Amino acid sequence: MTRLESVQHLLDEDSEVVAIDGFDDAIIGVGFKHPAGPVLVYDRAKILDILIRSGMDAESAEDFCGYNIDCAAYGDGTPIILHRGTDAGPA
Repeated sequence: MTRLESVQHLLDEDSEVVAIDGFDDAIIGVGFKHPAGPVLVYDRAKILDILIRSGMDAESAEDFCGYNIDCAAYGDGTPIILHRGTDAGPA
């Protein structure tokens, strides 16, 4: 079972979510955008890992992710890209 399949039960039957091709392993859950409804949530670090495993170096993966994934807009179903903080300081 893919991660996308594992979160399908959390989505409304008529939800129009957008999945990013090739990055199912980076899905970490379902979020909610008002008024659009449920959207997929991706872990950015996992996206970068997938890109690096596909042959990109870290800098190229960061550039690709920043330009092609972070800035992508697909309408109401656009996924949330979770950036996990690495700094232990105050938010």
